[in-house]
Amino acid sequence: MCAWFGISTGFTLLEVMVALAVLAGGLSAVLSVFSNAAWSTGLASDYGRARDLAESRLVLAVTNHPLQATREDGDDGRFHWRIEVSEDSRQKALFHIVSIVSFVRGGQSRDVRLETWEAQRILERQGLKES
Repeated sequence: MCAWFGISTGFTLLEVMVALAVLAGGLSAVLSVFSNAAWSTGLASDYGRARDLAESRLVLAVTNHPLQATREDGDDGRFHWRIEVSEDSRQKALFHIVSIVSFVRGGQSRDVRLETWEAQRILERQGLKES
């Protein structure tokens, strides 16, 4: 505060400028936190959608009977998916199933990968049906 003839008349220009600089720094920090939180929320949402897509493709591959070695891929919006089914060379009727979903966020390619093993039923493999 400035005193002019013993009377206080307000803030000096320097005091106002310092207060504005402190306020701007504080607002910048708060906006940065909210921006990072929004970006992280979007990334988590994309990972969740990719996981759901990978899981649904994995379920479709597992329920496809009889199982056979195959590779399929396709696009679902911003997400690219790939299913790989391969028969184990050491153990016949055992299949390794991999579901991979890729997407780009923040200029980086990101992947979600789910894997499982599935045993083909012997009766189905021989073409017989259960009663």
